Amino acid sequence: MFDALLDSHVNMAAINGLSLLAYRDLVTEGMRLADSNYRPRREEPSTDSILILGVTSGTTGEPKAAMLSHLNFVSGQAAAEFLGYDFCCEDVYLSYAPLTHVYEQIMHLAALHFQCQIGYSSGDITGLVSDIQLLRPTIFGSFPAFYNKIYAKMQERIENQYGVVQTLLDSAIQTKIFAYLRDGAIKHTLYDATLFYPFRRVLGGRVRMFVSGGAPLLPAVRNFLIAAFSAPIFECYGCTETA
Repeated sequence: MFDALLDSHVNMAAINGLSLLAYRDLVTEGMRLADSNYRPRREEPSTDSILILGVTSGTTGEPKAAMLSHLNFVSGQAAAEFLGYDFCCEDVYLSYAPLTHVYEQIMHLAALHFQCQIGYSSGDITGLVSDIQLLRPTIFGSFPAFYNKIYAKMQERIENQYGVVQTLLDSAIQTKIFAYLRDGAIKHTLYDATLFYPFRRVLGGRVRMFVSGGAPLLPAVRNFLIAAFSAPIFECYGCTETA
């Protein structure tokens, strides 16, 4: 999206009646129009203008169509940065949640703003782990149901270890969770390079931040993932109703 377009891609789009435009070209054209006497056919939206009607099953109450403004989305994007969850142009984000989810739209806006790379899943939920291992994202977003499965499988792996290894893993997890709850520390030089390395490889080995939406994570799952992956978790459930 931020790289130069390949002629093959441009030609493929033209064959299908589409015009392919690089993102930086789109920005340049927008700046050119802003500096000219161009006047849009419609009134420019304000911060309070409604951007979408977000239909939700009702995290905080009855099902509803929430009226979300431009300011809601900008605020939602800024919240992560305000809380210390940083993004950069070298980040890779795996998108597999439907864009009907407000949190997924906010993640896309953040990726565009910080020029992150976005990789899209194959669409087969049963092959999600394979998609993750192929893309090796640095930022991964999902829902508690998926994180619960990862947690259960890793707990099973720990239980199947020999006694000494199991004891070491249990001790390492408790040590890291204690350090995190005490002062927010999420890294441990020895444990991360040895005991937790195989865990990180399950999700590609590069995840440095998790995002979770839809519902709150169980504390045990949240703390375990932070300890095993040395990655903070940004919980943003209820975005449709609270953005």
